[in-house]
Amino acid sequence: MKKNNLKIFNQADIIKLINCDSPVEEDLIRDIISAFDIEIANGIKNNKVVKIPYIGNLRKSIYAEEFDKKKKLLHLARKYKTKEEYKEFAKEVFIESRKLASDIDRINVLMRKARIRYKKEYEKLYVNCGKAYAEMWIFSKCCFKIVPFDEDVEFALQEIWRQENETRNR
Repeated sequence: MKKNNLKIFNQADIIKLINCDSPVEEDLIRDIISAFDIEIANGIKNNKVVKIPYIGNLRKSIYAEEFDKKKKLLHLARKYKTKEEYKEFAKEVFIESRKLASDIDRINVLMRKARIRYKKEYEKLYVNCGKAYAEMWIFSKCCFKIVPFDEDVEFALQEIWRQENETRNR
């Protein structure tokens, strides 16, 4: 089995590795590292994927976020349940959190594909109506089917509405 050796460096370690010749270079490197820190922190805080050159991508785990929301519930359950009851309860919470995170991930993938597919309409709605309306519009466009017009169904529907209006007006 291969083990990954993870090395952690702070700002001072990085500056020592680079062997800066002047304090100006050290300040420049410190500024670059600080900018990376801020960029990564903001990206993760906003639930976005952060790309770090030569390292990879980072993102906040949806599953961990859902499980963290249940920590208080688990803490209370541990106080008031027996060990076996708590084990079973924790297992149920774990499965529920995993399923919820999976559903959220699936919806995010669907929305990403829909934004690409309906890019022009999405951008127009985003500018004119806002993000929430644009997201709702493309989501509904992906989920609902267009029903072709049927004259018989339309006639039957109008007949039902007419009968309901007559009974209300009496």
